[in-house]
Amino acid sequence: MRNHHRGRRKNLSLRNFSQSSGNSGSPLRSKDYRSSKNKDTAIVDGTEGIVYIKPEGDILSQYIIKREDFIKKQAELKDFFGKETTTADGIKPELFCNIGTPKDAKRVIECDGEGVGLFRSEFLFMDNTRMPTEEEQFNAYKEAAEIMGGKALIIRTLDIGGDKDIPYLHMKKEENPFLGYRAVRYCLGNQEVFRTQLRAILRASAFGKSENHASPCELCRRASRCKRADF
Repeated sequence: MRNHHRGRRKNLSLRNFSQSSGNSGSPLRSKDYRSSKNKDTAIVDGTEGIVYIKPEGDILSQYIIKREDFIKKQAELKDFFGKETTTADGIKPELFCNIGTPKDAKRVIECDGEGVGLFRSEFLFMDNTRMPTEEEQFNAYKEAAEIMGGKALIIRTLDIGGDKDIPYLHMKKEENPFLGYRAVRYCLGNQEVFRTQLRAILRASAFGKSENHASPCELCRRASRCKRADF
């Protein structure tokens, strides 16, 4: 699932895309973007990563057809709702969705998802101007568990660092943040933050159905080895 969350999308701009201007297919320069006006027609192709400002002719016709095809295919997918997920050779995989907020869990149910494979808990922190309390985290995880109604819910513990910066945590800049002090390394170095989140997850687990293995469980990411956690 793809979701646009208030906090993490606020810095989105057209420079994030490979851009084109008009129907020529030429790169959209910054001055072209700035000269666009309110109510100008624009096409944002998220699949190809292309933006067209004031498209005309073949480009406009092409995307009208693409839109109709997309709507048709989305409608056809509804024929599979309620049916068992099975491959042609008889394998029965679990079809899980990724979410970033409890409200996203509603879309999982609406789309007939079989569970949540990854609740990205970092967005509870990113959409805040301060550290979320245990109660706030608990309420978010509990809400998601209740919406899932007994289906699996896997919660990833705080995965911060790399491309995900939280100003109020005052993390130091690193040359290679993706391999640096992040995710579970940060959590183990800030044990009160980690304990608070684990307590919230454990409390929320009472609202899943354990007989269906659907109680919320935590996923510690980027652990290079496993050992007993005494803290």
